[in-house]
Amino acid sequence: RTCSLACVAAHKDAHNCTGKRPRAEFVAPLRSFTDQLILRDYGLLEDVDAVVDRSNRQLRRDDDELKLNKKDRHRSRISLARACAAAERKVALVLAPAALSLARSNTT
Repeated sequence: RTCSLACVAAHKDAHNCTGKRPRAEFVAPLRSFTDQLILRDYGLLEDVDAVVDRSNRQLRRDDDELKLNKKDRHRSRISLARACAAAERKVALVLAPAALSLARSNTT
């Protein structure tokens, strides 16, 4: 049995609730850790594993477009790092990973 739409909307407004359970939350003390919480945590780990697997497959598909394995691109990033982030200049250069759209679109 469920509440009406108006009841659900009122609850969400009153409690600033999204209607979704938290995917992971701290459980203390340890004796309050139940089988249901173990299953919830296991489901979260499975979801994370699926996302990582999907990302790896997508990265392999996009490898040619991104040119991640090109030596010239790698050399240019290393030379930029050496030129900009010299220790005597007290500059720390942080490069975005080449697979991110930020790294691909930023050519300054």
